[in-house]
Order: sequence, then structure tokens, then C-alpha cells
Amino acid sequence: MKMDFFGQYGAQLVAAGLAILIAVAKWLLQARVKLVWGLSHSFIHNVDLEKRTEEEFEHVLVGTSYHLLSNTGRKAATDVEVTFNWVPKNFEVWPQRQFQQGVNPNGRFIVKFDSISPKEQLSLNMLTFSDRVPEILSVRSRETQGEFIPLTTNRQYSRWVALILLALVTLGLAACIYIIIQLVGWFANLSTVTP
Repeated sequence: MKMDFFGQYGAQLVAAGLAILIAVAKWLLQARVKLVWGLSHSFIHNVDLEKRTEEEFEHVLVGTSYHLLSNTGRKAATDVEVTFNWVPKNFEVWPQRQFQQGVNPNGRFIVKFDSISPKEQLSLNMLTFSDRVPEILSVRSRETQGEFIPLTTNRQYSRWVALILLALVTLGLAACIYIIIQLVGWFANLSTVTP
């Protein structure tokens, strides 16, 4: 009964499987916008300004933060808007580029970019004279909503370690492709089996 089913419908099952595989591959390879952002680091500095008396110094707190914004997709993001919870004392974008800034009716600090190209990365640097630094509330574009990703510093490995890792990833990908080809061949053989 089992072989009879595969013998009768095996070619159609293989065709349907290949159609689904091609549709999934097309969807995965489609160019799209992918906005990601994260906080690289922030720090509060306790800065001595000058002596007020022999034993007493005047202190001021200076807060800094370094946010990264990137389009990791393969399509440009347009009308990108970054919303912070309040207005910082000083704000910089690096690398230098054109942007608009403003405050919405709720008092939130808004930074707008006309577009962010594929694989482009921007840093949003802030400085405040307090023990708090503005946080990003949301990132959005015309095409998509930005996604928060946790960031951390990583050790930079030597070139030969990177080449070994690349070789292992390539071998793993080749093994996956080989297994898929073997499965397709196995299903094709099942469809040609006669009872």
C-alpha cells in the first residue's frame, strides 16, 4: 500500500516539495530592509571642576552613551525615525550626514534620516550633564520597525582563525546541500518504484 502510494503520487510529491523549496528560497533571498539598533556602551563621569575650598571640590556628573543603528538588509530604508525618551544636552551622528531633529508633542526627542543604505551603520552619540542618559524608545522606517539587538565587545581573532572558521562554515553548508540533494534523489527513486 505504502509503495503503491509513492509509486502513484511520487512525481507529484517531488514536484510539490521542489516548488515549496523554491518559494522558501525566493522569500529568503528577497531584498528587504532590516533595521537593527543597540546600545554599545554608556558611562557616567564624575568630573572635578575646581576647588571651592581647601578640602572641597565642585563636581559635575557627565553622562555619555553610544548607540549603533544599522540597516543589515539589502534594500535601503527610507524615512527612518529614531525616538529618544528626552532631549540630550549634546547630540552627534557619526559618520557625519544630513539629519533632522525635533521634539514631538510629548517632549520626546526625534531624529530623522531620509534614508539609510544597505549595510550602512551610524553611531548616535550623546552627552548630558546628569546621571541619566536618554534611551531609544523606538526605531522605525517606512518599510519596517527597527529591532533592538544586545551589543557587546568581542575579542578580535587573528586572520588564520577567521579563515579556519570560514572553512568550517563552508564545509557545513556543502554538507547541508549534499543532504538535500540526496533526499530529493531518494524521493525521486520512491516515485519510480513499481509494486
